[in-house]
Amino acid sequence: MTPKSDIILLQRHEIDDILWNNCVLNSSNGLIYSTTQYLDAVVKDWIGLIYNNYQSIFPIPIKKKWGISYIPHPMGISQLGITGSMNDNITFAFINFIQKHFKYGSILFNEWISDASIQNHQLERKTNYILPLTESYETIYARFTKDAKKNIRFCKGLHTQSIHEINTDDLVNNYLIQYGSRNQLNRRSKEIKNYIEALSFLQNKNMAFTSGIINDKNELLVSGFFGKFKNRIYYLFAAPSVEGRKLNITHLLINNIIEENANSSLIFDFEGSSIPSVAQFYKKFSPIEKRYAVKHLNHFPSWTKWLKH
Repeated sequence: MTPKSDIILLQRHEIDDILWNNCVLNSSNGLIYSTTQYLDAVVKDWIGLIYNNYQSIFPIPIKKKWGISYIPHPMGISQLGITGSMNDNITFAFINFIQKHFKYGSILFNEWISDASIQNHQLERKTNYILPLTESYETIYARFTKDAKKNIRFCKGLHTQSIHEINTDDLVNNYLIQYGSRNQLNRRSKEIKNYIEALSFLQNKNMAFTSGIINDKNELLVSGFFGKFKNRIYYLFAAPSVEGRKLNITHLLINNIIEENANSSLIFDFEGSSIPSVAQFYKKFSPIEKRYAVKHLNHFPSWTKWLKH
C-alpha cells in the first residue's frame, strides 16, 4: 500500500522551518541543499512536499513562465530528493505526486534512492565524488594520482599562502574569465553573481566558508566557496586566475582543505560534474563514486522548449 494520501504540498510560508530542518539535521540522508537556509538563499522560490508530519520531506524548486509552473534545475543544487524515512513505496508515492502536479522540469534525487524504486522510470544518471577524511592526511595523500602529487609539490614550492578572506567580486570575475565560453556562462553572469551573494549569506550563517591562495606578490591565484553542514564539506564554487590556471593551483586549494580536515569524521564532497575534464580532475584525488539520478519531465508539446530559458 502506497502512502500517497499522507503527502501534502506546502507553500514556502506554510512550512515549519524547525520541523523541516530537524528532519534534515537528524537524517543520515540530509544534505545542505535541502535545508531551508540553503534553499531560501540559492533557490528563492520553492515548495515542500511533506510525508507524515515531516517524517520525510522533498523540496521542489519552482519557476513560472507565462503562468505555467515548472521545476528548474537551479545553479548550486546538485541533489535534492527525499530526506528522512525512505523506502520504495514512499519514493513511488512522491514521484507520482510530483508527476500529477507538474508537467515540465527536472526532479532531482539524491544518492540514497534505491534502484528498485526508480527502475520503471527513465532517468539521467549522474555521478558524485566523495572523499572520507577519517584517515591521516598522509594516508589520504598517498592515494592521490602521480599527476596530482606532482602539481601539489610544484605549487607548494612557489611560496604561496592560504587565505580565508576573499573578495567575492574577484571570484566571480575569475570564474567568468576562465569558464565564460563554456555553457554560455557569460550570458548567465547575473545568475552567477546572485549565487555568490547567496553563498555569502550562507557564510554569515556559518554554513559556508571561503578559501584561497595568493602568491608572494599578494596576487590571488585561486579562490573558492565551500559549504559545511553536518559531516560534509562541499566544494561549491571555485575559480583560478589566469596565472593560477597555468600553475594548476586548484590542486593545492583542494589539497589544503583536505589536509586541514584530515583525521576527522568529515567527508569532502566534490559534487560531481557532467563535464568529462572536470570529472577526471576530481578522480585525481581517488574519491568514492556515488550515483544519483535526475528525472526529466516533459508532458508539453515541443513548442514549450522556451520554458528552459
